[in-house]
Amino acid sequence: MALLGGYLVLATLATLSCLAAAGAQLCVWWVSRRNSTQSRTALEPLVSILKPLKGVDASLAENLESFCRQDYPDLELIVGAADPEDPALDVARAVRRKFPRARLRIVSGERAGGANPKVRNLANLCDYAQGQIVVVSDSNVRVPSGYVSEIVAILGEPKLGLVTHLIAGADARGLGGLCESARLLGFVAGGVALAEVVGSHPCVVGKSMAFRRSALRDIGGFEAFAMVLAEDYLMGKAVADAGYGVRTARLTIDTPCPSWTVREFVARHVRWCMLRRSLSVTAFAFEILLLPLPWAASALLWGNFQGRSRVSLAFVGASLGVWLAAYGFNAFRRHGASRALVTLMAMPIEQTLGLLIWAQGWFISQVSWRGRDYRVTAGTRLVAMQPSNVAVALRQAA
Repeated sequence: MALLGGYLVLATLATLSCLAAAGAQLCVWWVSRRNSTQSRTALEPLVSILKPLKGVDASLAENLESFCRQDYPDLELIVGAADPEDPALDVARAVRRKFPRARLRIVSGERAGGANPKVRNLANLCDYAQGQIVVVSDSNVRVPSGYVSEIVAILGEPKLGLVTHLIAGADARGLGGLCESARLLGFVAGGVALAEVVGSHPCVVGKSMAFRRSALRDIGGFEAFAMVLAEDYLMGKAVADAGYGVRTARLTIDTPCPSWTVREFVARHVRWCMLRRSLSVTAFAFEILLLPLPWAASALLWGNFQGRSRVSLAFVGASLGVWLAAYGFNAFRRHGASRALVTLMAMPIEQTLGLLIWAQGWFISQVSWRGRDYRVTAGTRLVAMQPSNVAVALRQAA
């Protein structure tokens, strides 16, 4: 009887998980298919794109070049690193030579104060920005040519203050890269799109945030978020609380992951899990429903070997098929047939690792940045940790 009860719980969880993940993929399709709110008008405000750099990411030159190829006439690209000797600045200079007509400005330095180095960099870059629209774009982001035009069209609606984007993996090679690509299109894009459709406001992703200048000013600018780790989500919430609309754009942006290792994949997503748990324990607990494959596989194997009800097995199998069809359709639209098939083949490993990452996310509460350790508290606020006596002695000895 206990075994039967345990199986029914597992089968129910598997069915709900598959249907929830399929619903999230339906939301991805809806977001990527809807029309922009407006077509381009005669008003074409200056757009300032801020690119914070730290080291040379994969395909950095190609990523920067994608912003120099925008079909929008009035934009400036401001890239910068805290360290004036950062090699990423040399890559930016090479791109500027290749596109002499682009308004590409290269700066260095950062604002003092605050524990989040990306926010300190952004605050410095924003001092040089002249645009009515301020776009934050991570260094490992590549965008289609209509990226800026769509942002301007959406923000043409007066009540909107912030636009964010879905992200997908590009150029994935190796097991780590394929897992990253599968997770971005599945779990990450599904979660963001689901929040857009059924949440109180979209889940803003820091890889692409486009602010109306007045909205950025009304939430206190980047400086107001210098002591938190999840500045992107919290800035999105602050914009919504200030009375502005927040929207996820139709276009999907790419983040190349050609040389990712499994270790890098796990480390990145454990950190993201820690952030989401710090923001909402309840929402984080329900994330397990967006990892359907381990539950469905376990229910089908258990039911098959124990001779459980064919009806329950059919429910689990059908719901698994619905999710795979929804995910496969979005993967095909995004990557093409061959790449979608490879991504699907990597999914069992990605989903299993995702379950372990979710479990580990309950226990991680520290992050290291540039030689300093921080404890992440509620709301992802960063609290500097004092080094131990042993660590101090080792540093002094060195």
